[in-house]
Amino acid sequence: MPMVDDIAGLRRILRDCRTIAVVGLSANWYRPSYFAAKYMQDKGYRIIPVNPNYRDVLGEVIVGERRLVAHGLVLNGRWWSDCVANLTNDN
Repeated sequence: MPMVDDIAGLRRILRDCRTIAVVGLSANWYRPSYFAAKYMQDKGYRIIPVNPNYRDVLGEVIVGERRLVAHGLVLNGRWWSDCVANLTNDN
């Protein structure tokens, strides 16, 4: 999938995809990854936390990077979002 770097593309992703994988999501409330993910969760998005340092964050079980790769999802950088279908919570 090509990099989306325009407002229209970001709006399309946020409109069409209701699940967001947050790579490196921290369980610490004061970290930007936490409050950004919490905001998105409060707006109705499902958050998939990806961080081997925790068991769960924001009420969601951590998903390992290997599991995301097994579903054909490529991780580039700390934040990654796209349509994620039929993703289970086992690592």
